[in-house]
Amino acid sequence: MNRSMFVIAAAAALLVTGAAQAQDFDFGIDGCPARLSGNPGDPVTFDAFVTLTTANNTGTDGAQGWSLSVEVSGGVMQKASLKGVIVSTIYDEDDDGEPSTPPIHHDPFDFDLDDAFTDIANKATFKDDPLRGGAISAVVLKSQEKMVLQPNGKVQILKLTINGAIPAEGCAPLTISFTDGFKSSVSQPVNNVVTFGGASVKPVLTGCTVQLCAIGPEFHLAIVEPGKTPPLSGDSELTGSFPPGDVIVPVDVLLSSVNLPPAGDGAQGWSLSIAHDACMTVSKVTLKGVTVSTIYDEDDDGEPSTPPIHHDPFEFDLSDAFTDIANLATGEPPSPVNDANVKGVISAVVMKSQEKMVLHPNATDTVLRISYKVTVEANKTTNCRAFFLNGLKSSVSQPVNTVITFGGASIQPALQQGLVIKLFGSVGPVDGAEFKSGDANNDGKFNIADAVRIVMAVVPSIGPPLPCPASGDVDGNGRTELPDAVYIIDWQFLQGSPPVAPFPACALREDVTELTCPLSYLCTQ
Repeated sequence: MNRSMFVIAAAAALLVTGAAQAQDFDFGIDGCPARLSGNPGDPVTFDAFVTLTTANNTGTDGAQGWSLSVEVSGGVMQKASLKGVIVSTIYDEDDDGEPSTPPIHHDPFDFDLDDAFTDIANKATFKDDPLRGGAISAVVLKSQEKMVLQPNGKVQILKLTINGAIPAEGCAPLTISFTDGFKSSVSQPVNNVVTFGGASVKPVLTGCTVQLCAIGPEFHLAIVEPGKTPPLSGDSELTGSFPPGDVIVPVDVLLSSVNLPPAGDGAQGWSLSIAHDACMTVSKVTLKGVTVSTIYDEDDDGEPSTPPIHHDPFEFDLSDAFTDIANLATGEPPSPVNDANVKGVISAVVMKSQEKMVLHPNATDTVLRISYKVTVEANKTTNCRAFFLNGLKSSVSQPVNTVITFGGASIQPALQQGLVIKLFGSVGPVDGAEFKSGDANNDGKFNIADAVRIVMAVVPSIGPPLPCPASGDVDGNGRTELPDAVYIIDWQFLQGSPPVAPFPACALREDVTELTCPLSYLCTQ
């Protein structure tokens, strides 16, 4: 038997079906970009890592091995590799059971998977369809000695290099998924399995999708907590603790444009159709006081004898627009939603009819404000969502779709992100104080000086500790460390994520009190 067949046979012998375990295992993907853009036909390449996450393991040992069967659709698997993929293990060099030769124990022990007893990583095709491409991998950490992963946590277990191409127009999905049954030219079909305690366990399988998009004018819509920036993909989230009863939750609707000519125009108008779950109601929806920055020509009639009076920027209240609709709405017939129980709001704005008025290109503006009323119950979390849904109508309007008017044409938003609202009903006195993270130097500002102050506090002999340690915990892991300084710099200069809540507004944080932070760090108003 050649070495390849021996290794595969050894892996198959190890990955036998065993009793169900209480531990949780999850195969996922790290480094999968939400979106890649380019000119039509441009090639794109990116690396992603398959991950294994172990949770709820009460024992001392983690997984002993695993097998992977990965599919790529909408792109091409260029390479699968274990070389340089390092995992943290528990390793006994001489685990032979002989008391005269006690094991040499290493914990933690960083281990390159390319050195494993079984270290298979190959491109593959599906068992019944050679046109479906992907990869397989099989790893047994050690054969004679004991080597296992740490009992809980996430590790990267396979590096994938993926090729794709930008479509001729719009966006096309490239998906990485876990599909049993892929095989290499010398292997049998492989299943997705984790070996734990000598038994095979089926993990939860979580793939990812990359949108490959041709560069062109795009508009994005998001519902967010005021002052917050939406994530790169998916819904935003608003959380908090409140006494039982009705809580008013204000939100903003953001309109962003990208890939527009820098010296050109932005949107001329828009219509919005936004639904919400039954666990909340609309307290208020308004355009009044919603101010956008525009380019405005007061006399854009094309007559050379009357040149336009040009204003740029021009601050404009949307309640003064030519069309300024903001109303409650439902999905009742003749709406295509065809369900009167679906509630929401609609809005329509045309800023000017005769003169030219447009938003700035490649900018983000608040274009609608909504206040929701959420009823919070004691010791329960109320989980509600607001989201874009075409077809809602008011009592006097036709069904409305969510579209952007740009250059005289209607354009569908490329990205629509809703908002998940999670409110917990706290009973009795609430520990903690109102506080906002990120202002480590307590000057009332959020800037690079806060990163410098964190460095001074955590590097020995440079500077004094933070009077309020929680102010420097911007990544939300409960500690103030050098990565918090890097986090602030990434946010300030590299379009990274903002500090975690509470930020930028004050909110309750249970571990912050007058005993742990000076009053000057707390929100007293």
